[in-house]
Amino acid sequence: MPREVLRLMGSLGWLGLRYPPEYGRRRADAVTSLVFQEALSRSTSGGFVVTVLVHTDMASPHLAHAGDAGQKARWLPAICRGECITAVRWTEPDAGSDVGVAAHAGVRDGGHWC
Repeated sequence: MPREVLRLMGSLGWLGLRYPPEYGRRRADAVTSLVFQEALSRSTSGGFVVTVLVHTDMASPHLAHAGDAGQKARWLPAICRGECITAVRWTEPDAGSDVGVAAHAGVRDGGHWC
């Protein structure tokens, strides 16, 4: 996916529809997001659709919902502008890419989780 396409989408406000205005976007509702997803689905490029929807609906929401104020201020504006593209990386023994079969849990080790 050409980065300039993603930056153009960001400049149009399409990569941060549901994020608060202080990060550069609109705080749209779920219906607006659904309409955006449906419009993307009309593309003949599955790679394009997957790239955009992983960025907007799978990867960056983790930061938006669980990141601290500093992390959000540092990363969300660039994510919304399409300058920083997010992705999901998952690895689990014997699970492959299916997060639904993960059998391991985090363990607290002092002040950290591992």
